[in-house]
Amino acid sequence: ETDDGAYYLAHLDGCSDSFLDLGLLGYLRSNYLRKRYITAIVYINDDSALEWDATRDGGCLRLYPDEDEHWVDVAPVGGRLVLFSSQRMLHAVLPTVRKRLACSLWFTLNDHD
Repeated sequence: ETDDGAYYLAHLDGCSDSFLDLGLLGYLRSNYLRKRYITAIVYINDDSALEWDATRDGGCLRLYPDEDEHWVDVAPVGGRLVLFSSQRMLHAVLPTVRKRLACSLWFTLNDHD
């Protein structure tokens, strides 16, 4: 829950880097991130009194589906569910000036696969 200009810089929720990329310590520390497969975000705002306006309220989820500078903004409208690859979808949350409620969940890979 936030309405104070909070934001998240662009990041991935998962990690697919190899032992060689991360080194031993980095690889061991990222164990839980390597298991994340799908990110699910559901917005639980009460938008009944005032519809969300991305220009006025901010708080959009910004998805970067390409490696170029193209992006897609998703407004945090109450009841909206967003699903994306935890290891491939670079994303950010833009600053918000209105209360924004979200619940995030990560679907993980089974260790026994």
